[in-house]
Amino acid sequence: ATNKGYDVLLMDGQLDVAMVSMLEQKFEKSRFTRVDSDVVDNLIVKEDRKSEVLEAGKQDAITIAFKSQLPKMDKVEFNVMTQALGENTAPVMITQSEYMRRMKEMDKYSGWNEFLWRNA
Repeated sequence: ATNKGYDVLLMDGQLDVAMVSMLEQKFEKSRFTRVDSDVVDNLIVKEDRKSEVLEAGKQDAITIAFKSQLPKMDKVEFNVMTQALGENTAPVMITQSEYMRRMKEMDKYSGWNEFLWRNA
């Protein structure tokens, strides 16, 4: 992300999740996104999108090929997307949605699950 000119903050402490949430509420027009939550070109929403390189039939074939190799797991859903990422990018990227990651972090630091398990 720094190669694309984005400012990146290392926020890996316990209070950082709450801090980012507070900043997003205070600065409503600002948005904070984890660098590893998506491919670099999708971190900041832009009007000009890269054109798709593959035709729809080839995209479908790639999607089917990847989905056939994914493990079958309870309560887990994998979404396969094809995008033109550029020649200097990794050919395959695995990401977790920003929303799910934040929910898991909030749950981890809130202690609510631990309270429920102790009192069950």
